[in-house]
Amino acid sequence: MSDATSSEHSSWLAYFPPTFFGAVMGVSGLGLAWRQAERLIGFSTLPGDIILIIGALILLIASLIYAVKMMRHPAALQADIAHPVKSAFLSAFPVALILQVSALAPIHLEVAEILWLIGAPASLLVNFYVFSRWYLVGEGVTRINSLWLIPAAGSFLIAMAGKHVGYDEAAWFFFAIGVLFGGSLLIITIYRYIAEPILPDPLIPTYFVPIVPPGLMSIIYPMLTNWQMGDEISSFVRITFYFALFMLLFNLAMIRIFWRLKFSMGWWAYTFPLDTISAAMIIYAHATNNALMMEFGSILLHVSSLFILYILARTVIEIARGTVITPD
Repeated sequence: MSDATSSEHSSWLAYFPPTFFGAVMGVSGLGLAWRQAERLIGFSTLPGDIILIIGALILLIASLIYAVKMMRHPAALQADIAHPVKSAFLSAFPVALILQVSALAPIHLEVAEILWLIGAPASLLVNFYVFSRWYLVGEGVTRINSLWLIPAAGSFLIAMAGKHVGYDEAAWFFFAIGVLFGGSLLIITIYRYIAEPILPDPLIPTYFVPIVPPGLMSIIYPMLTNWQMGDEISSFVRITFYFALFMLLFNLAMIRIFWRLKFSMGWWAYTFPLDTISAAMIIYAHATNNALMMEFGSILLHVSSLFILYILARTVIEIARGTVITPD
């Protein structure tokens, strides 16, 4: 291999973005939403299984490439950690891993448990790092964006996966982190949007991310409390679900600011929030025997699936064109 070719490959690795872990969240979350549709509506199991396999493959490929980047370009890794946006997507790695736990638990419980025992401590370390950075360094309101909610989302998903693999008390521990961490960050994030100028275009899709914490709360709390069909729906579930629904409707009402955006990897910020609210709507409709809401949930799941498929296809096209893995 020539020196020029070697240098080109080296540069490609150095610029490989952690945004791909956000893509894993979007694809895997969609697969899990389809799993809920299979369970509660009677949809075919095939779409969910295929989507989850695609998500696992993206995670495997992205993890291997990023591991090589860490070894060959430690300075690039440090730059990603220090970056206010890329560092948030780095925190998506343990979240993406935990999503595989929920996917595998019904099929291979032992493998799912091993992945949970890896992903849960990793996510906890990410939370420690984020908190220490706030306490010791400070970020300032202008640097805040919704991607900071990813570690909180990770805590919720660890709680859900922990319940699946039998770690009930640990599930409550992570759920508590998610509720207080995610809730406080959500308030701070909304304050930033009110007090500071609009985000730059690549970050505007992150306006969808505040859907995630309340949506996941409404899904996971009944699991932790062993809710059964016919039981009373708690006020906590109603409040969190309807706030997530409000955030979706609010973003749809602002569709004009999203419509003008050019495609970028930032579009993956749309995906996991759409997964979350689709699953939450289907679950809530089933729990309340609301046929109309179930129809809306089904429609939202299908529309979200087509949109995420488009984002995935555009990502592949832009990778081939060489416009994704480039210097900032």
